[in-house]
Amino acid sequence: KDSSGWLGYTGQLFRAQTTYEDLFYLIDQIVINGEGRKGDLTAGSFVDLVRLKGRTFLRGRSKIEQAVDLHKLAIATRRFIESQVAALLRADQVKGLDLVLEMEKSPHIKKLNIVTLNHDTLAEQLLSEKGITFTDGFGKPDGDIRWFKDEFLEDEKVRIIKLHGSISWWQQGGNDVVQPVVITKNNPGEWRNAKGDVVKDIGKVPSFLTGVSKVYSYNRGIYADQHYRFLQLLHQESSMVMSGYGWGDVPINFQLQNWLKRKPQNSLLLLHQDPTALVEGSLELRHVYNKYVKNGKISVLEKWLSDVSLSEISH
Repeated sequence: KDSSGWLGYTGQLFRAQTTYEDLFYLIDQIVINGEGRKGDLTAGSFVDLVRLKGRTFLRGRSKIEQAVDLHKLAIATRRFIESQVAALLRADQVKGLDLVLEMEKSPHIKKLNIVTLNHDTLAEQLLSEKGITFTDGFGKPDGDIRWFKDEFLEDEKVRIIKLHGSISWWQQGGNDVVQPVVITKNNPGEWRNAKGDVVKDIGKVPSFLTGVSKVYSYNRGIYADQHYRFLQLLHQESSMVMSGYGWGDVPINFQLQNWLKRKPQNSLLLLHQDPTALVEGSLELRHVYNKYVKNGKISVLEKWLSDVSLSEISH
């Protein structure tokens, strides 16, 4: 333990215990190594150590046979973690997002851009339940699904950008990404297009990013498009309300700091009941927090988003 009481850290975040993202990262190293892609110089040694420890349950007698079986096991384990995360994030009821509705209704807010690292569909469910339209890069309905077109309609007030993907996103054919018209309809085997044909070749698990190495996917496919849109917003907007972000994503931390420095008027309102714990939990935020608060770049409201009303943050 260090003086703050934390046990250790992964990347830039201190953690009190191992999380599923830490495990996913290690499993992902085994998969990457098995595919001949070296994401880490130590991956080969790590995989060989795991193979040696697991010889009693791995199939095959030779090193190569055991390595192949370990690779298959890692793929299955990675898929299991993803399916469990997706199942746990599905919700029938949406609570605590009243502030989003207030902001959408406010005539003083011309555009409401919701940028999230969460995989859940709470924002989409809430807006749909209230009959509020939004733009998210997916096109018009094609039967039961919508295809990702990277089209964000300018005439929509609400825009949703999901930097780490979503439990409602599914890869089709390895390249295209679709999501159901009814955002909570998670039975891809039954989806049909407008012609009545079954939509084939849908992935086994939703398409979202997890694990420490997820940053390597920021420049591919739908994730690259989402990050591009986020960067556009950082050049256009001068104010941000932040809630729930732990400041542990290195590329996003860099973008946020670039944005805060870019223009004098750029400022961030942080909603957090215990900002001290947040600062102590992030190496990056610990370095810059006091300076940004002192110069007015970051202001703090010591409440969770679920307890905040629009009147408290309007100025």
